[in-house]
Amino acid sequence: MSSAPSKTPAPLLRLILPHLLLLLLSTFFLWTILVLGKLLLFFRPALTISWQRRLLRIWGASCCGILGLRVRMASEPPPPPFLLVCNHLSWTDILVLSSACGGNFLSKREVRRWPLVGLLAWSAGTLFLDRLRPTDLPRTLEGMRSRLTRGGGLIFFPEGTTNDGKALLPFKSALFQLPCDLEFPVHLACLRYGAPRGSVPDSSALSWTGNESFLAHFLRILGLRSFDAEIIFLGAAVRGKDRKELARICRERIEQALASLDQEESGRKRAPSIPR
Repeated sequence: MSSAPSKTPAPLLRLILPHLLLLLLSTFFLWTILVLGKLLLFFRPALTISWQRRLLRIWGASCCGILGLRVRMASEPPPPPFLLVCNHLSWTDILVLSSACGGNFLSKREVRRWPLVGLLAWSAGTLFLDRLRPTDLPRTLEGMRSRLTRGGGLIFFPEGTTNDGKALLPFKSALFQLPCDLEFPVHLACLRYGAPRGSVPDSSALSWTGNESFLAHFLRILGLRSFDAEIIFLGAAVRGKDRKELARICRERIEQALASLDQEESGRKRAPSIPR
């Protein structure tokens, strides 16, 4: 005898649907504006880059607000043109970084075929890399070069996938070839999440890893009343002439910054509370 299919409880639906509708509306609005804005490429390319960055920041901040995601920046983002690398915990990283600096992302080619998300990513100027075809790398590097010379900002996650926040994955060095060739500075950032006291406590609980589907993680995030994202831009940029060495240095600096944040957090938890 087969069991009846599970249904989403009505109270959970009432909680989720308003957030979902707002996200879809804000995303559709962004897509519409971006598609119309592509017409400006034929007239004022520089204006288009500046306009696109502002719009992406507004969209990122709006989506963060809808999700109850409070973003705190401990330092200022790099001015354009910039190339930024960051650790990768969740799909929400894109919203956080968009709200902070409004750059374009590099993404795996599979995302281009995702419903709605793929269309939005293409409209927003995302560069897609086919990781299974090494011959696709020169095309991606040339796209990166074009974006930077036009005054834009590029963001990528050199781990290549999300992690649980407990340790950085190895950095893939292929995309570091361009800053080596151009002697272009690489800016660094580290990102972590936290939730209100009494809820899931840290980045590992909020990260999107393993076999969890996007929908399951999305619903889990919507089930939180609010959560926090802290992003730290790590001061001076890094330069290098060897892509593997540059990737190693970038990873070490981000790893050190995350370890320092963990130590500070542990110190705050151990500190005795002062009675009032």
